[in-house]
Amino acid sequence: AISPKADKLEMAYKSDEWQAEPKMDGSRYIAQVIDGKVFLTSRRESVKGGMVDKTANVPWIIKELCLLANCTLDGEIDNRAGRDFHRVQGIMGSLPEKAIDKQTGDPLVYKVFDILSIGDLDLRTSPLHIRRKYLENIIKDFKYIILVEPIFGEANKRKAFSEAIEAGMEGVILKNKNSLYVEDKKPCNTWYKVKLCNTYEGVVVGYKEGEGKYKGMLGTLTISQYKDDVLTEVAEISGMTDAQRVEFKDRIDKGDLNWVVEFKAQEPEGANCRYRHPRFVRE
Repeated sequence: AISPKADKLEMAYKSDEWQAEPKMDGSRYIAQVIDGKVFLTSRRESVKGGMVDKTANVPWIIKELCLLANCTLDGEIDNRAGRDFHRVQGIMGSLPEKAIDKQTGDPLVYKVFDILSIGDLDLRTSPLHIRRKYLENIIKDFKYIILVEPIFGEANKRKAFSEAIEAGMEGVILKNKNSLYVEDKKPCNTWYKVKLCNTYEGVVVGYKEGEGKYKGMLGTLTISQYKDDVLTEVAEISGMTDAQRVEFKDRIDKGDLNWVVEFKAQEPEGANCRYRHPRFVRE
């Protein structure tokens, strides 16, 4: 999903052609059910190549998915009750035995919001409201598979966003009910991500070299803030222009440090109080 401009956001809130869904804070996975077998994989390839298979990390979810007819689902592995991205990431990033142990008494669930196929029928070119009907027909009375409920009506959509923020969640996704399923890229003008970001200031204490197109250049600025009078690293920020990357790298290489930049991010969380999704705004 993309973050919309204000006028497009207002249109999506007011139009009956658009629905809202809570923006979850888990890990997105594709579930393929093929003749009673399930493959739970990442949506994109890992840096080492190939999709990451985490089927063995959540056996109770897999057991319920095995009961479905052949289909391909899209959703997020998440905590049942609320937001704890670091816990989900830690579990799904572990080896199966450790992952299962970490879920004792509080297993993760699969929150499903889309379907790509059922049987031999490819649904990716069907509008969202049609795909939704297929989902409602197959996701029923499960304990560990949860169907994400859409929200309609301007007042309800705005209320859902406010309640999500108050509950410490990221926000909502606004989706056009006629949108098609888009793979390998962000849906443009049919899915809008609406979340709360605040602006912060931090001190530049260094940088990390970039990779790929930024190899040999500045990749991210290392940012610190004072915590109990101690300068503490809180973020690695990107979002600079190529010209800024050259300028900032040159300055830091010459020993020019401890200058202040402004950045946007979601509020800090976790034991290290690091910011999530930080982006450079200006110096």
